[in-house]
Amino acid sequence: MAAALYGGLATGLLATGLSAVIVIFWVPSGWPSITDSGGWLGMGIFLINGMLISLMAEAKIRAQVRASKVVELELEVNRRKQVEEKLNEAYAELELRVEERTIELFNMNESLKAEIIERKKTEDIVGASEQRYRELFEGANDGIFLLDETGFIDCNQVGSEMYGIPKEQLMGRSLVDLSPERQPDGRLSTKEIASTIDTVMRGGPQRLEWQSLRGDGTPFNAEITLCRVDVGGKPCVQCIARDITERKRAESERMSLEAQLLQAQKLESVGRLAGGVAHDFNNMLSVILGYAELIKRRLPEGDPLWKDADEIQRAAIRSRDITRQLLAFSRQQIIEPRPVNLNDMVTDTQKTLARLIGEDIDLCFYPGKELWTIGFDPSQFDQILINLAVNARDAMPDGGMLTIETANISLDDAYCRDHAGFVPGDYVQLIVSDSGMGMDRETLSHAFEPFFTTKDVDKGTGLGLSTVYGIVRQNNGFIHVYSEPGEGTTFRIYFPRITVKEGERRDKFVAAEVASGTGTILVVEDDDMVSSMTAALLKQIGFMVLTKSTPSEALSLLEQTDTPVDLLITDVVMPGMKGTELRDRARLIRPGIKVLFMSGYTANVIVHHGILEEGVHFIQKPFNIESLAQKVSEAIKD
Repeated sequence: MAAALYGGLATGLLATGLSAVIVIFWVPSGWPSITDSGGWLGMGIFLINGMLISLMAEAKIRAQVRASKVVELELEVNRRKQVEEKLNEAYAELELRVEERTIELFNMNESLKAEIIERKKTEDIVGASEQRYRELFEGANDGIFLLDETGFIDCNQVGSEMYGIPKEQLMGRSLVDLSPERQPDGRLSTKEIASTIDTVMRGGPQRLEWQSLRGDGTPFNAEITLCRVDVGGKPCVQCIARDITERKRAESERMSLEAQLLQAQKLESVGRLAGGVAHDFNNMLSVILGYAELIKRRLPEGDPLWKDADEIQRAAIRSRDITRQLLAFSRQQIIEPRPVNLNDMVTDTQKTLARLIGEDIDLCFYPGKELWTIGFDPSQFDQILINLAVNARDAMPDGGMLTIETANISLDDAYCRDHAGFVPGDYVQLIVSDSGMGMDRETLSHAFEPFFTTKDVDKGTGLGLSTVYGIVRQNNGFIHVYSEPGEGTTFRIYFPRITVKEGERRDKFVAAEVASGTGTILVVEDDDMVSSMTAALLKQIGFMVLTKSTPSEALSLLEQTDTPVDLLITDVVMPGMKGTELRDRARLIRPGIKVLFMSGYTANVIVHHGILEEGVHFIQKPFNIESLAQKVSEAIKD
């Protein structure tokens, strides 16, 4: 019963692992007393046996449990060993993979570092290239533009300034917006730009001269170069524009100056030829005129031969005038400039001009106030005005207006740069304008050429304007002509201002008195016909005449005879000795002897650029009896 009662408890206690068991007995009522040895002892033995059995069972159970745990532990150990082996294998594999990956990552890292370095270099190069491009883009002297189908997408500062439009306002605009409707040659700007850009986009660079418009609408000339470029993978057109307005102006000026220089050289060459021909021609005319005049003087007017002689004389005079015009054009005419007032000379010629141009042409003169004095030969001024008036009259067959103006003017460097041959300084200006038919450019280019004329054969010789040109240039002046077809013609002539001392000015030319014909004259001329004719004229006037054909013969006459000689008339150029040398040697023999030079052309031995030196007397061949008498009288009385 005890075992049944406590066995479970004992087992439970043993199971708890207690080393001692305290048994408390509870005695129910009616049970024998403890003092009853028989009852309690049996009870005690029973209990002890029961406890032993229980402890043994417990021990067995524990042993079984331990054995089971040992097995489990061994199994766990084996399992852990297997896991550990797998872990070791996995760890080894992992270490291998880590090592491989580390090496791979190291290599990748090194490659990436190299790539980064290379990319950085590339970026630096690209950045530097972009910087250089931007510096070139912004620092270029030309305007640079980028444009796509929408218009301009970029431009530099020069381009903005070239067009006078802020950069932000240029964006989105096109070349068409900055061009006139038509180019100077008539091309449509829109069509030309479209065609050019189409060619460029197909890969063909284009260069063209283009007229563009600034922001204020002012046209200017540009040289434009277009080529295709890629911007961000997008095809665009790069446009480089250079303002060539000044270059075109300079080229135009150069061409104009070259044309003027060529014209001046051509005129100079013709002038030299004309001057050379005039010399021999004048000698022959001197003979014809002289003898024709002598014949007329010896015949009564009613004589039939007188009329023939008069026709010969008129033809010779006409030929003489043409020769003088050639000499004037070639600037080889002898001139005697003196201080004059331009207004006075125009006034003196007005009546002659009015009769010359006729009543259907109005002549208006607008004199300038307080004109400066000029140095000019008054005998030549009439030729200028008459030739210009005749040209104006012929240009106005139905009448019109001829206007003459005078004014003081100062020419500066800028004006002279545009007009070849002009020199800066103070001038008195003569302006002669007509309301006639005018001239085109082709006619203007030949206006001053001798024998060039647009008139009929019997209406003019073509020497009028060439004579004016030669006279003006010989007097150190300049002439400029402007004309448009249907708009008339204006000649502007510039005479240099001179400074005149008080009392020196002589506006009026007083003709010398006709020689009375007293005295002896020695004529030295190598042309026998001219010598004979000159002697005949002098005798007709009343002089005693001695003639010699060479300077040496004349000197011998002066040395070996006591014959009085009041005047020595000598040709300028003769074989063996010049006229000036003859004069000097003659004055050693006959001190104070008066000398009159004559020649068919001017010679530098007595003149400087056609201007007579002070104290030199000269008569131009051919001459008539009146002019000879006048010059002889002046020389003798000097």
